[in-house]
Amino acid sequence: MKKYNLSEIMKRAWKNYNTSKNTINEKTFAECLKRSWRTEKTNVEMEEKKAASGVVRMLYSEYKNNYASCKTVNGSYDAKTKTIEVHTAYRVINASAPAKMASAAKSRFDETGKCRLCGSWCHGDCTA
Repeated sequence: MKKYNLSEIMKRAWKNYNTSKNTINEKTFAECLKRSWRTEKTNVEMEEKKAASGVVRMLYSEYKNNYASCKTVNGSYDAKTKTIEVHTAYRVINASAPAKMASAAKSRFDETGKCRLCGSWCHGDCTA
């Protein structure tokens, strides 16, 4: 069953109705409500598609604690709610994977700790 946020639907409809009052393109409340429902249904469908593809919005702390090996969607962090979108389908299940990732990161640097790509102590954040 689809879950719609009825409060947001009504708030959006009233906001659209009040902004369209006394304008050339004045709308009835029924038109604003229909538009609000259409918007909400589209939003729910988009969220379902994201969930089906393995993208889930979760608290950033949950991501760091349980899904640190997963990729995130670029630009999806919301500072207000402290949430982020994560590709859970690409989760690394192998327990030795973090150790492999750490050894791969170390191999980027030589014995002195300098980056093999740029020749400086860049800590791996260089663009070389």
